[in-house]
Amino acid sequence: MTTCPLDGCNGTTSLRYRLDRFDVRTCERCGILFRDPFPGDDEIRAMYEDPLYHASEYFAPVDDRPASGPEARIHEQALTWLDESRPCGATRSSRLLDIGCGNGVFLARARTHGWEVDGVELSRSLSERCLRETGVAPRCGDYLQLEPTPATYDAICMWDFLEHTCKPEAVLEHAMRELRPEGRILIFTIDSDSLFNLLAHFLYRVGFGRFRRGIELLYDARHNYYFSQETLAKILKKKGLSTDHKASYRAHLGRWLAEPVPAFVKLSGDIVDAASGLVGRRYRQLLICRRQET
Repeated sequence: MTTCPLDGCNGTTSLRYRLDRFDVRTCERCGILFRDPFPGDDEIRAMYEDPLYHASEYFAPVDDRPASGPEARIHEQALTWLDESRPCGATRSSRLLDIGCGNGVFLARARTHGWEVDGVELSRSLSERCLRETGVAPRCGDYLQLEPTPATYDAICMWDFLEHTCKPEAVLEHAMRELRPEGRILIFTIDSDSLFNLLAHFLYRVGFGRFRRGIELLYDARHNYYFSQETLAKILKKKGLSTDHKASYRAHLGRWLAEPVPAFVKLSGDIVDAASGLVGRRYRQLLICRRQET
């Protein structure tokens, strides 16, 4: 029996979905959903240096990004909240780290708000693009294998990052070592209880596992964990983090689909996406957290 991979849980798990490349399992104790097995080193290198992945809308060139639009609005709202947390009257610059910074689109936006920015990126080719497109040279490599710079940052951002890690709790601990005492951690990730996920789950069950396309799109091979609001909140509390701001957002499919889909699938997805807000089950969740007061 596969046990829960989260630190200290060791709960028994059950099969939720059987897909072609991996299974999705759920922990009976803490409720977390996770990929089984996790990818090996060769698969990780292949996934994150895949030219098709880098050609997706998600990694569009920084200068080609619209000044307005769904992504820009989310970034601007997050930066407004982060700006509020900056130390008043400080003589030093406020420093921000984006983990999994890709080609640097958020770093470029944060810099317009007066932040001094740094990045971390696993992919060498994306790191090189970030330098070319923004002038920022990210630390390149696995974040957990990079030497921490203690109490350096006023904000540490994880845009679509935490679900990609094999050790989310260790990542949070590492980040907290780099965070200044009054700093904030931003987490932006999927919500596995979204309307998309619920409908895909229904189709999978009524079809006895034959209708897997929706599940395969939502449970990306690059994601090792699939957080609901509840399971993510448990992890943050365990790591001594409380939430200052919380918001949910539509998926806006073109932003994250790494592979093309038929037009009818895209249309159906847009309809579900619009409905997700009406029922309070949007696809994305954003949290801005700080250390719990002792």
